Amino acid sequence: MKPQNILIGAGSIVKLCDFGFARAMSTNTVVLRSIKGTPLYMAPELVREQPYNHTADLWSLGVILYELFVGQPPFYTNSVYALVRHIIKDPVKYPDNMSSTFKSFLKGLLNKVPQNRLTWPALLDHPFVQETLEDVEAREIRAAAATTKGSDSTWRGKGDIQSTQLNVATPESKNHIQAVSGNGNTGNLQTEVHLKSPDVTVNASPEEFPGFSQPDDIVQSGCQVLDRLESNSRTVKGAKVIGQDNDALSAILVPLRNLCDESKVPSRDHDFVILNQSLRILSNLVAAGAINSSGTLDQIICVLLGLTSTVLKVRSSNAAELLMKSFSVTKKMLDNCGGAIGSSCLGHWRTLLGLYSQVINNLDDASGRVLSESTGCIAAILFRVAQALKVSSSPPTLIGTLKELLDHASSSGIADLLILCLATSGSGSSNLLRAAAEACRALWLLVDAFELLSLRENRYHFPISSLRNPSLHQLDIKDHERGPLLGGDSTKIIDAMTKAFLRSKAVQLAVYYCLHQRLEASICGGVQLVLRCCLHSGIVATILCGLPSSLPVTTVVSGGGDGTIVSELFSVLSSAKKSRGGEANTLVLHLSLLLATIAQCLKASGRNSALFILTTSSRKQLTRLSDLAHYFSADVQSLCQPHSASAMLALASILSLETGCTVETTILDIAVPMIPRTAKLCEYLRNPVNEQDGSMFSGMLSHWHGLRDGSIGLLDIRLKKEGPLAVQHSCASGIPQLLIDLLSGNITEASSEESNLSKDHIGLSPIGVPWSISLLCQCLTGGVSTFRHILLKTEHVKVISDLILDMHLKLVKSWTGP
Repeated sequence: MKPQNILIGAGSIVKLCDFGFARAMSTNTVVLRSIKGTPLYMAPELVREQPYNHTADLWSLGVILYELFVGQPPFYTNSVYALVRHIIKDPVKYPDNMSSTFKSFLKGLLNKVPQNRLTWPALLDHPFVQETLEDVEAREIRAAAATTKGSDSTWRGKGDIQSTQLNVATPESKNHIQAVSGNGNTGNLQTEVHLKSPDVTVNASPEEFPGFSQPDDIVQSGCQVLDRLESNSRTVKGAKVIGQDNDALSAILVPLRNLCDESKVPSRDHDFVILNQSLRILSNLVAAGAINSSGTLDQIICVLLGLTSTVLKVRSSNAAELLMKSFSVTKKMLDNCGGAIGSSCLGHWRTLLGLYSQVINNLDDASGRVLSESTGCIAAILFRVAQALKVSSSPPTLIGTLKELLDHASSSGIADLLILCLATSGSGSSNLLRAAAEACRALWLLVDAFELLSLRENRYHFPISSLRNPSLHQLDIKDHERGPLLGGDSTKIIDAMTKAFLRSKAVQLAVYYCLHQRLEASICGGVQLVLRCCLHSGIVATILCGLPSSLPVTTVVSGGGDGTIVSELFSVLSSAKKSRGGEANTLVLHLSLLLATIAQCLKASGRNSALFILTTSSRKQLTRLSDLAHYFSADVQSLCQPHSASAMLALASILSLETGCTVETTILDIAVPMIPRTAKLCEYLRNPVNEQDGSMFSGMLSHWHGLRDGSIGLLDIRLKKEGPLAVQHSCASGIPQLLIDLLSGNITEASSEESNLSKDHIGLSPIGVPWSISLLCQCLTGGVSTFRHILLKTEHVKVISDLILDMHLKLVKSWTGP
């Protein structure tokens, strides 16, 4: 396939041509190795003259779509040989202005491994391919146009409603639209809209639309007004003119308000057409960024929620479509035009929660789109709450409003509804995949908001940091005595989620679907949610690896195989290599931390073998280890970035499973050459990077993972594997003194007392501390001078003996990590 063979005729009818080498294929057909076709659009397996099947066309489809967006194919050169080399070896580069949904779809097509490309069901169910609101709207417009040509008097206007064109005046003219209910027929949602203006011709170009006319003119049909408004809302200029005209906005809301105020239930097809048209116009205005007034936004959202409440009482396919659009427009307004959070947001939240409960418990939504869009509305508000809590300068009044909203969320049982949404989404219907992603994201945002609220009142540090700072020690002991540091409400949600995950296969499938859709925001949310479930119950880690629940801990089997969540985590990690920038790095950070947590939980339960995560396949072992190593071996900066540090921690945690393993493997032989040089790791330990955003403490990758843990873990593994020569090299690099400085808290000097209290500068979790002691023990075998330097100094011996003091052990015992 190539663009030259795709013909677009009148009415957007698409036809394919030039079937010179085409053949019918099933999903099991494999054809010969010969190259046929245009090289620019060839799949890698085709240009390498390997056997290929129907997935070669999926690659071509991806190239065509890429070219339509970018202007040229992903690989473009005049040399055929260079082109073949690029197609086989080079990664696809995606522009920054490409939407995440489109990028996700292209990544599913432009995968160099044929069997990893999107399957046909996954392709057709992908958010980019599924029928969009615009598609639905176009279909309705065609249907409405067909109806207009007929003899339906109600649609064309009856009684005293006169049909006329919308007149337009100059931009300086003053606008006035007076909306009244229809002609007395309570079942008809059509209304009269009076537009009075001088008699001028209609502007033919929507781009030049200057506004509405001034009063003093004629009466027009409600449908005529909405038709004109919709036409002009399709351009940015026209939409912004409408968005600044309160009378125009009132005209758009007339059908929606009538339905809410008079509790009319739409029954006829033309009622739904008018309501849908109003929603389409609002959607256009939001997409153009035309509504900037927070007061106007609040009013529109109130009307939309009222409309949704009324339509929920109706049982018909038209009602389901209208519900989906209403929730969709509401979500867009909350996402794109959120504004400040105030008392109105609290009112929206309460109303929305009542509507969401009805959707979850009563609605028969075969398409899954009502469930997806309504869950998206919940996530949109929770995202705004979490963002506001991350701003340290938020005023007390705002924090009070946020607390009230979260208190209502806790008492109303929204977490249970979202978990029920997950269980419904994992029921097996592919239509519910987007709802699974939205539910995972919403649950995580709820947990995140509660954690952020708790962290505003409590400082959190690793036990060793508290030990080295007396004021922190007293503070942390008091905090731990009060209960879970990250908040009782978040703990309750994680407890409910963990129980549902352990007992429900549907919830497990929903989490898997969330990862499989490759939507970064949902993946990050789902990953952080599952990480906390792992910390809450070690059994979760065994399920993620696909291990039988009855498997004895001493029995070693292959885990993390195809179809498991661990396999999907590695698949996402591999795909992220092709992307660069903040979002990709954040995704790698959270994926690596979850993999590290899974390995640490397996280790804590007594399971000692990396085979539980890496499978027994040597090819998969190499691929997965290489994918992790990519994120720190490719780092050329002097400071280790957080995503690189988390990848090192994941690798160190997985390789630590080999300690005490009763089954001989070659995993360490494969992995040790991937570990950075000792000098590089030493540099990472001396100069760790500070946090990249205000929500992360300098020495903490998360509340449970230290920035220096991974470097120390990999050094420890290297010395155990390579023996005396590696030990001597480490001693020459100053590792023993560096470890003593770390354990004593002298590695950095804070600039102020406030800095000491607010940041964890050591960066060693209770996982990193024993790794440090193990590494130090190995260094003691490096010679007499090292032994004397470390153990024959009283202050050094005290640094180590302090680790078994009651105060430190009490802090470690109350720590919530693995």
